[in-house]
Amino acid sequence: LYSGSDRMISSAEALARLFDDEVGFIPPEEFIIKAEQNGSIVPLGRQIFEKICTFMRDNDMEKFGIRKIGVNLSNVQCMQEELADELIDIAASCGVPMSKFDFEITETATVVSQKKIVKQNMVKLIGAGATFSLDDYGIGYSNLVNILKLPFEHVKIDRSLVWTYFEEENNILPDVMEMFRNQKLGIVVSGVETRVM
Repeated sequence: LYSGSDRMISSAEALARLFDDEVGFIPPEEFIIKAEQNGSIVPLGRQIFEKICTFMRDNDMEKFGIRKIGVNLSNVQCMQEELADELIDIAASCGVPMSKFDFEITETATVVSQKKIVKQNMVKLIGAGATFSLDDYGIGYSNLVNILKLPFEHVKIDRSLVWTYFEEENNILPDVMEMFRNQKLGIVVSGVETRVM
């Protein structure tokens, strides 16, 4: 992620990718959904976080200017009461401080029935030093009341809002950014690919 104020790359996002010798590349929108449906997302999420922590332990991220790693959490993971404790324990076992993580959850997690558990996990992880970003804003359930009740530090605006703005299909992007700035939230804009953008 490129920081406009620092004019340098300041963080990165860890993304899971799956390749099968017979099938080839399997997009995350397929295997993550399947994993959420069959319940394997919880052990998969744990495995991914362990790999991230091991990588961070074994590599000096600061020399690349990377201060934080973004880690996606699925809605199913967020509803597990033991999630925060597990993540804290994994990071501690690798000697990686929780302050190195920005956990990303989508708008869907703000409307789930177990929203209380989601917030408890967020508060515990924030207390341990992590931050949270609302991921893919603009393509989900955009209930602003629910979103603003949760302790997000940043909002990641989805590329679809960016591209439609620069294709002059609508002018909502500046208004959305101003709204979140007024709420004192940091803004990350996805899909920026040209100098003009």
